[in-house]
Amino acid sequence: MRRPSMIRRDRAVLATSLALLLAASVPLAVAPVAAQSPAASAEPAPTVAPSPSPTPTPTASPTPRPTPTPMPTPSPTPPPLTSLGADREAFNDDFSVPGIWGTVDDDVTSILYQDDSLVVTHKQDATSRTSTRRPAQASPGMRLEVDVAIGADVSSGGPMCGTTAGPTDYAFGAVTTGDQWYLGRLRDNVVSVITSGMLEGTDVTIDTPVRVAIECAMTDTGERLAMWVDGQLVADLNSEEAHGPYDHVGVYADATTAGSVVRFDDATAFDAGPVPGLTTLGAGREYFSDDFATDQGWFITDDETTRIAVEDGALGITLKEGGGRWTGLRLAEASNVMRLDIDALLSADGGSAGPMCITAGETPDIA
Repeated sequence: MRRPSMIRRDRAVLATSLALLLAASVPLAVAPVAAQSPAASAEPAPTVAPSPSPTPTPTASPTPRPTPTPMPTPSPTPPPLTSLGADREAFNDDFSVPGIWGTVDDDVTSILYQDDSLVVTHKQDATSRTSTRRPAQASPGMRLEVDVAIGADVSSGGPMCGTTAGPTDYAFGAVTTGDQWYLGRLRDNVVSVITSGMLEGTDVTIDTPVRVAIECAMTDTGERLAMWVDGQLVADLNSEEAHGPYDHVGVYADATTAGSVVRFDDATAFDAGPVPGLTTLGAGREYFSDDFATDQGWFITDDETTRIAVEDGALGITLKEGGGRWTGLRLAEASNVMRLDIDALLSADGGSAGPMCITAGETPDIA
């Protein structure tokens, strides 16, 4: 909030000293006139001496008082930066429901849901792993806040925001138990550090959660990144490199030695609204076209609750009971970006229908 400027107005008052002019009055001396005698000759009248003119007293010139120097108006202190514009909550996740974030358990790392948290355990030295989640929509601004608890001195972790439209491209912020923060980028699984520094006023201790936030924002000239630790702004950078729109958030964890654990909890994502005029996230190559003349491998069924069938040049889903059902088509190859356009016709009020993208696995991830 801009504080109103205050202007001090000082009035200079000049005091004028008045001097009185004193005029001295000098009396005239007049000699008496003697009586005239016929026998005496008349004497000349005495000459009157001129009165001296009074010397004028000089008038003192008024001395002006010095004009006070105006004090400079202090500039208002800008409020602390708390957001780059991603202020609309996209989701809030306490990690109590598995299957939303990516998990793995191999010889290098395990990423698993444990005790209402997402836990990354490094089984080998010098490893880094990520887990991601897709928000409901892509946005020109994306922010992720998450509690990070680091289980060893040689580990670090924090949130990510980025895009998978083309090569995977994430920006991430991480903290260490050495009270250090760093801002980096993960592009095509290659990690690079953009900048780093020491925390002020925040101690990162083992197994104690600290709140870390990162925000990515598209700008007219490139990208802006900001990072906060426990609400304190530690980084605010502009880049001329173009990134976004942002369609994924995630968490990043690395370790120097095996056995290190990083725990994430209470993740909240915010976006800056939909992308104006967005037509694609990068899925520009046509993979197939289907007029439903045949089923072409779509899953069909006819049971007590639902009938899914390809007939009359259309794929129809008939719900015999309340609820929802879906069908899918397995493709010959996977892609990190996928798009499906389809005409949807509803035959009754209160229903809804539309296309999906699916990542197959033990627990399907459907958007």
